[in-house]
Amino acid sequence: VQKETNESQQKILNIEIPVILSDPLKELDLAMYKKDGYYIAGSHVWLDEKVPHGIILLAKDREEFHTSTGLLYAIEFAYEPDLNNQWKIKTETRITGFGSYGKVAERVIFLKLGIKQFAFALIQDDLYTGGIDEIRFSLFGRINGKYECIMEQLTDSSNVGAVEENSPEYFSESSEIFIIENKDKEFFDLRVKTKLQKGNKILPEEVKILTFKNGNYEIIPPSK
Repeated sequence: VQKETNESQQKILNIEIPVILSDPLKELDLAMYKKDGYYIAGSHVWLDEKVPHGIILLAKDREEFHTSTGLLYAIEFAYEPDLNNQWKIKTETRITGFGSYGKVAERVIFLKLGIKQFAFALIQDDLYTGGIDEIRFSLFGRINGKYECIMEQLTDSSNVGAVEENSPEYFSESSEIFIIENKDKEFFDLRVKTKLQKGNKILPEEVKILTFKNGNYEIIPPSK
């Protein structure tokens, strides 16, 4: 995922916590989660906000078979100067039904998705169904105080495991997702660029613009 500002594209980078702030991973009370078998799958702090915010993802693995999903808690927290400069948990969301082989995801990323909209994505890159290899991108945003999946996109898909690359039956599809920043939007629009190959023919790149509506990202129909 990348972000676009005036058509310039910059990768989203993690920001280290400066020494003037305490470490939220040490200060927040996560003991009950760890006692129940959860571990920290990822964390991030946004320091360029007037009030610094962050997310901690706590995951728990289950039985390791193809259709088994993992368990996840998404915890949003903020730095509260009025509370003796302490980090305080703002929201907690339990997420189920994502992942495979007992894990929620192979990778997680964090991103600023709009005005005060701190988001994350789960990336599953071990999906294999019917000879097709897939990488799935699941984007989560905060709606009414809870994190929900608001967009899913296959970022890579191919049947290279079932046919040779020089076969006329071969296909490969890859997508890049960009954030279109707009300071007036609660949720920024997204641009998805997709490249598709069928056999040895490379098709023209597809570009879709998605906007947030009714709890999900939807494709904006091209103007006539």
